Amino acid sequence: MLNLHAAGSDPKEAISQSQEDFLNAMKLALDVERLPDFSEMSVYNLDDSNELGNAFLLAVSVSVYQLATDKSQQNNSRVSDELTQLMENLRADFKDDGMIAQTLIASIASASKRVDTNKVVDNLKKYSIDAVYVELDVPDFASIILIITIIPIVIL
Repeated sequence: MLNLHAAGSDPKEAISQSQEDFLNAMKLALDVERLPDFSEMSVYNLDDSNELGNAFLLAVSVSVYQLATDKSQQNNSRVSDELTQLMENLRADFKDDGMIAQTLIASIASASKRVDTNKVVDNLKKYSIDAVYVELDVPDFASIILIITIIPIVIL
């Protein structure tokens, strides 16, 4: 996105193009017809229109977070530091050609195998009760997690 903006693209167009490029890269492994704009996705199902997009967002988010957690345990570091580094690696990798390196995708896919989907759902429901005093519906993202675990098989 920064490269597009630096090249003179309108910021909104650059963001939109970056989002489209990211989705196209992920479509190599995920059979997703058409996801809504990122701005319309949530880790909760606030209405019935974006359940697939919400599940996709949540599955990718928890998989990346799991990878950061794994790395923090390996490196005896803070999860937030590892997450920041991972996001920078994704940004730098994606910047040049709009593609994410297969090794990084494989690492995320491997980490996704260790995601405790029930714990994620429980934590999100508890958080919604604490934050807005209502238990919000969490998208069913377990099937997307299963797809993420086979990404290396699909792309290698």
